[in-house]
Parts: sequence; C-alpha cells; structure tokens
Amino acid sequence: MERTKQTENLTQCGNKSKPLLVAVKSACYQYKSDLKYVKNVSKIWYGKPYRGLITKISIAWHNFYWHVLKR
Repeated sequence: MERTKQTENLTQCGNKSKPLLVAVKSACYQYKSDLKYVKNVSKIWYGKPYRGLITKISIAWHNFYWHVLKR
C-alpha cells in the first residue's frame, strides 16, 4: 500500500510545472553559460562595445522567455 502511494507521488510530481524560482534560476545559469560562449566565440565584440550590451540583452530575453514564460 505504501509503495503505491510513493509511486503515485513520484508520477504526480513529474506532471507538475516547475516553481517560478527554479525556472528563474535555470534561466540565470543558462544566461551565464550562453554569454560565456558568445564572448569566447564571437568576433563582433572586438572594437564595438555597444554590441556587447545589445547581445547581453538579447541573450537575457531569450533565456527568460524560454525558461520562465514558456514553461
């Protein structure tokens, strides 16, 4: 009897959506990772400091949208 309750709880937890705080943390970690990757790979930042701000904003928006709004 107890084992079936544990199984039901596990399956129910899998169906629930992530809490907002977990989704925001996930978006922040992914933002940091993406920004590090873009800085190391992209050559558009050399000599163009304004491109850095635009890139940071677009990466932040992308991660917020996919990890928080579309969850």
